[in-house]
Amino acid sequence: MKTPRKVKKLTISKPKGLKQSFRGVNVEAKLRKELEKLKRIVDMGYELKVVWMPNAKYDLSGEVKDNTIYIYEAEEDKALQVLTHELVDYLLTYRIIRPYVKLVNALIKVIEDITYGDKEKLVESLCKLLKLLSDSFYNDSSTW
Repeated sequence: MKTPRKVKKLTISKPKGLKQSFRGVNVEAKLRKELEKLKRIVDMGYELKVVWMPNAKYDLSGEVKDNTIYIYEAEEDKALQVLTHELVDYLLTYRIIRPYVKLVNALIKVIEDITYGDKEKLVESLCKLLKLLSDSFYNDSSTW
């Protein structure tokens, strides 16, 4: 008599790609919701949006480009932390530091414009002085 074979239990699961896309929609939706909440709390940054691109860049966790916060972290908790970090960094850089950088750059330009004019006057004066010395040298070579 034959011994009955053991029958493996069949499990049906979603394909990995499908499971990932559901998870991805969920994470991106959470990031958008969190960003909207943070913008209301700080009452700034309303021009910003968030895009989740897990593992798109291995050297960065996130960055802000053209009013978009890009999050590269794959894990939801880490992605939410990076979102907060990038928002705070954006607010400090673009709202607080950038106006000072613009001011300093404008001052540098004004100073460069002023000093360029002064330098040109000095160059012209030195050229005239050299011409006088040169004429004097050739007219009276015994003094030299």
